[in-house]
Amino acid sequence: VTDQNGKETVKAASSKFIVEMNPRDRSKDPTFMEVSENGLVDFGPVHDLGGVPVFNVVYPMKTGDFAFLTVNVSGLWKKLQSPKIGKTGRIAVVDDKGNYLTGFEGDDMPKVAPAVLTKLLTGEGGSEDGIPGDKGKLVGGFRYIPSTKWYVLTLQPQDEAFLAASQMTLQVTIFIL
Repeated sequence: VTDQNGKETVKAASSKFIVEMNPRDRSKDPTFMEVSENGLVDFGPVHDLGGVPVFNVVYPMKTGDFAFLTVNVSGLWKKLQSPKIGKTGRIAVVDDKGNYLTGFEGDDMPKVAPAVLTKLLTGEGGSEDGIPGDKGKLVGGFRYIPSTKWYVLTLQPQDEAFLAASQMTLQVTIFIL
C-alpha cells in the first residue's frame, strides 16, 4: 500500500520477491503516475523480477491510498507455452507494439519483427500467412485480450502448416495419373 504521494506505508511479499524491507518510493513509477492522475485502476508492462515475469497493478482506494501489487505470471506463461501448434508452432503474448512480453523470448519461439506484428495486430483478431520470421515464412493467428494492451499470438512455420494439404494434393495427382 502506498500513500497519495507514492510512498509505501504497508509492505508484504514473498521473500523471493522482496527487494528490500524498507519502504520504497513508487511516485516515479509510470503506472502509479497515470493512476494517481486519472483515478482508474491500471497495470504496467510485464518485466523481469529475479528471473520471474511480473507486472504491477495500481489500484486507487477510497482512502486516497493506492494498492500497488506485483503479479507473478510465470504459471500462466508456462501454460501458454506448453502446447505446440503442429510440430514447432508456438503460442506467445505480445503487446500492442508487437513486442514479445517478458518470458516469451525463448530460442524455440519464432521471431517476428515488432513492426511486422504491429501491422497485423488490428481489431479483435484474425489470421495471416506469409509472415516473415527469423527462420522463414510463418502463418499465425491472433486475438486481442480484452482490458489489456496485449494479444495472444500463434505462430507456425508456413511449410509445416500447409504440409498436409500439399501431401493430399500430391496423392490426388498420383491417383489421377
